[in-house]
Amino acid sequence: MNRQITVLLLSTFQFFFMTSCSQENTKQSLTTEQEWNIGSKQNYMPPKEITPIPEDYETIFITNVARHGSRYMSGPGEDIALYELMMDADKQNQLTEEGKLLMQEVKQLIDLQINNYGQLTPLGKEEHFAIGQRLYDIAPDFFKSSTKFIGNATYKSRTQNSRGAFIQGLKEKDVHPEWEINNFIKGKDPLLRYHKISPNYKAYKDSAIWEEQIVELKKSKEYLDIGDAILPNYFKSQIINDIENGEKVYKDDEGEVVIASKTDIILALYECFKISFAITPDQRPDFLVFTPSQTQLLAKIGDVEAFYEKGPGYKGRKISYANSTTLLMNISNNLRLASKGTLDYQGYFNFAHAETTLPLAVLLDLNNINRKSDHALNIEWSEGEYASMASNIEWFLLEKEGEKFVQVRFNEQPATLPLEGNQDNIYPLKSYLDYVETLITPYQISDTNYMKTINQF
Repeated sequence: MNRQITVLLLSTFQFFFMTSCSQENTKQSLTTEQEWNIGSKQNYMPPKEITPIPEDYETIFITNVARHGSRYMSGPGEDIALYELMMDADKQNQLTEEGKLLMQEVKQLIDLQINNYGQLTPLGKEEHFAIGQRLYDIAPDFFKSSTKFIGNATYKSRTQNSRGAFIQGLKEKDVHPEWEINNFIKGKDPLLRYHKISPNYKAYKDSAIWEEQIVELKKSKEYLDIGDAILPNYFKSQIINDIENGEKVYKDDEGEVVIASKTDIILALYECFKISFAITPDQRPDFLVFTPSQTQLLAKIGDVEAFYEKGPGYKGRKISYANSTTLLMNISNNLRLASKGTLDYQGYFNFAHAETTLPLAVLLDLNNINRKSDHALNIEWSEGEYASMASNIEWFLLEKEGEKFVQVRFNEQPATLPLEGNQDNIYPLKSYLDYVETLITPYQISDTNYMKTINQF
């Protein structure tokens, strides 16, 4: 495994709790974030209460895989294109008074994101800080007795900062083990960024054969009605006609066309609206644009993309998630070795991306997530439910009367596996490892050279 060992510099984080709220475009009442569907930009929703490990089980090892916390946009994109459109419209006297106010809010968002694109917001740090604290509360005796942990992250600063916040959360609980910190190298990370290495998966993703379903959505009457209802509030007709006639397009910071139709304007507004929830209320623009019901429909594009790019995918095919096999092998090998007492560390923590956590959850079929469909709109499946910010999978290796068991948690709650377990979703370790073996066997993998293995997918 190629990796670069670095020194973690921990500083004191100033964390801010955020009560996410905004207003409907009627401007008559405040509503909470949960009323909108903001897909994978959904801020992490912690469990209402901690589910303890049953008293007769001892925790002897913990491992996890977590997505980074809430962040700004990954790069200058929809916000830049939208602002270019609005400045152009303003010059041509094609903005309404409401449109001029909205342009200021888009500019406010851009100003907040300059030098911060791709970075965690204070809320994103708080999410992982709190997850670390709650993890301690589940197994305090384990953390008090542990002497060494490993903390892995991708090369992206947002995953490394998520790890730092998680560690800080444990430190505030007076947990001070030795930490081995690994930041994996770009392009050489078969564990946490396997989706960037797997050749077959890359070809599958580039094919985007699900795009027809997205085009179908964008052309639907329901989508067009959203544009007809919203755009006249902000734009006059001529600029919209110019876009619809192909006379004008607007691009992102890398020259990619973002806006070339009325629906594109709505989707750009929606992206700005979604990302604003990651920003504390005293700083974020209001974006009084959408109703909750409109976002339920707009989110379906992200649902389709996530379902086929990194979710259950098409019937009879595993390519959308099979490349997570390397990470599953790595996690399971750690559990196996920990059960034999041959590891010199007690915790193995990983911080990555939605492209990491979602395929792994699907491969394991946690909570019956692996429900395939050749048309994603025919089933109830929400990207926000399975791939929110800071979404996570945790494995607890437990011991009871000399026997070893595993409990897997999804977003901190005990999850089901297609195995026979007890009412607490605790499974014999052997049953779990045998199950993992059935997932790996079809690929005839015989070693733990993960870089070699990922080339099979």
